Amino acid sequence: MIIRDTDEVRRSKRYLTVAEVADYLQLSMETVYMYARTGVIPATKIGKHWRFSLERIEEWMSRQEGESGVSGVAVLLVEPDLQISEAFKTWFAEAGCEVYAVASREQAFPLMAGRDFDLIMLDLMDPRLGGLDTLQQIRTTKPLAEIVVAASRFDADLMNRALDIGPLTVLRRPVAKEDVRRLAEAHRASAGHGGRTSDAAGRGSDRMQERDIHRRMETPIGPRDMAANRRENVQYTI
Repeated sequence: MIIRDTDEVRRSKRYLTVAEVADYLQLSMETVYMYARTGVIPATKIGKHWRFSLERIEEWMSRQEGESGVSGVAVLLVEPDLQISEAFKTWFAEAGCEVYAVASREQAFPLMAGRDFDLIMLDLMDPRLGGLDTLQQIRTTKPLAEIVVAASRFDADLMNRALDIGPLTVLRRPVAKEDVRRLAEAHRASAGHGGRTSDAAGRGSDRMQERDIHRRMETPIGPRDMAANRRENVQYTI
């Protein structure tokens, strides 16, 4: 009997299963499922089963390995409303950003575990997204990411507690295409965006020091006491 090693067997197949991709990429099967559902990794669903082209997986891996030289802004959009999500995805893409969109915090954190993001955008006031608990976990997981809070209304007490967690960029809804373009340009300018800095490599770097200098907002986002007490932690408003 001829015993073939795992790599040889894998390469003899045109399509891989979830388990085979998880083994190949050294990821959990749960993460592979999440990547497939959210479009992070190239995949095809046949009935109830996901299948992955080995050739496309290897192309995707090559892009990931070369991503440190990419000048685009990587955006994670956490938005339960499909219509709003599609609009933001289109606008960020047109602004030269690399956009990943998910509908819940449960989908967001596996993505954050597998890659770096420059901007992470969510509606802090939407109870479906977990509010301050989600914000705290994002800040702990991705300390270098710029967190963007977009909402049509802001609760003063909630925003005070949010700003205690760390700096925020605030977007008022309804948001227009031009607002997204300005947000992307402002991020590039403030971060000196010539390439992505990983969380591990970025700690203590000049970029981290620069991002600790928070620009004061020009327009309050809530009652005067909130603006007076927390303005130093609001990067800018649009």
